[in-house]
Amino acid sequence: HNETQRMVGLAERRDAKVFNFATLYGATAYTIAEKTQKPVGVIKPLVEKWRHAYPEVAEWQEGQIYLAKRGEPVRTLDGRARYINNRGRHGENQAVNTPIQGTAGDIGKKAVFLTPDAKPLYQLHDEVGYLVPEAEWRDYAEYIEAHLPNHVGDVPIIWERKEKHTWRKE
Repeated sequence: HNETQRMVGLAERRDAKVFNFATLYGATAYTIAEKTQKPVGVIKPLVEKWRHAYPEVAEWQEGQIYLAKRGEPVRTLDGRARYINNRGRHGENQAVNTPIQGTAGDIGKKAVFLTPDAKPLYQLHDEVGYLVPEAEWRDYAEYIEAHLPNHVGDVPIIWERKEKHTWRKE
């Protein structure tokens, strides 16, 4: 997000993060402007700048939309298929979002079942939470990291682990 922040000139990292994910998932400049509370006239050229900087992503997005419009499924990197029945902008967003979030979900499902004695509490997109004995959490984290894939196809996976003692936001 720091690179995007510098590239497109957004002053706050939070705005760059929102911009990055929203653009990746195919949101319009209007949606991004609403989420960042910036004028559409400011966001529109930034989206074009981002698409120019990452043409392979823009091309991939257009390919997913094309598949969906032809009635073909879009797929996660594991090959799980989803047919997009919605038309218009909402369907286009689903066509782009499904392979990304779906792939994260596929990986998360694998992580949930890796340890027979760790109790998975939740799995949401790219995050899995476990309930483990406090003194052993690092051992569980190392075990899980060692048994999860570090690539899905040609796409590298970067793992991040966190220790939390509470459900409250920190």
